[in-house]
Amino acid sequence: MTNARMILYGDRLDVSRLPEKARDRIAGPAGIMPTIINQMTDQGVDVYATHDLNVIREVQAKRNPRPRLFEIGDPAHQPTANPRDTSIVVLKRGDEVIGCVGCRLKWLEGSLKEALEFGSLIMERPTGEQIMVCNAPIARSIDSVPVAVTTGLCVLEPDLQGGFKTLIRLLHLWVLMEWQWTYLVAMCTPEFARQYCLDVEGYEATGTGILWNRSDPETGLKTWSHYQLVHASRPWWRQLVADDRFADLSIPLGKPEEPKVPA
Repeated sequence: MTNARMILYGDRLDVSRLPEKARDRIAGPAGIMPTIINQMTDQGVDVYATHDLNVIREVQAKRNPRPRLFEIGDPAHQPTANPRDTSIVVLKRGDEVIGCVGCRLKWLEGSLKEALEFGSLIMERPTGEQIMVCNAPIARSIDSVPVAVTTGLCVLEPDLQGGFKTLIRLLHLWVLMEWQWTYLVAMCTPEFARQYCLDVEGYEATGTGILWNRSDPETGLKTWSHYQLVHASRPWWRQLVADDRFADLSIPLGKPEEPKVPA
């Protein structure tokens, strides 16, 4: 594994600027952050933070079957990534990294549709070798705003309870507090979107309409693949964090409360 500089997530999240009540709710003894982290430490897993995209690349390389790493999470295509626009949450068992997820802060100079089809959202220097067609309606209306792009979600231990939920909730809690953005966005396969993107990852909606023509890294042949664009507005994620059940990994994100008065 790369010699990426990592620090414990609890030491990285800065809550000093928050009002006292909000600080206690986020980082107090019974707050969101320690409650989620404790659910990992009870299983012998520690939660770290880093800004090094090499972590995502190396963890993804260990998966079997190996997935296609989106270029926005690949340091080879993000040469200027830095701590101001790159955040990664990492799960470690001892010295071994067993999970990660990252986020990049990007400014859209036009619509999200244009940034996807030109390639500037996922590559700092688009090569023009890949063709993307995006017909997701939301991609036309997200225009000239900062977006936080999530990528590289991976947990290498399938039996770890709450691994995906821990990574996503702590990552998006961090970017909500540290960055100014209007939308969270990500791309994923339709199968992954159905299984994880709404109740596990907390996205507001998922839309079809992305076709991507990419070269296969093993065969060199270009093939068309279908992806979905998932997204959530900043107000949506603020209300998720404001829910007292946010730290309970057994509860899906965005699930309505049980009615207090029987129907």
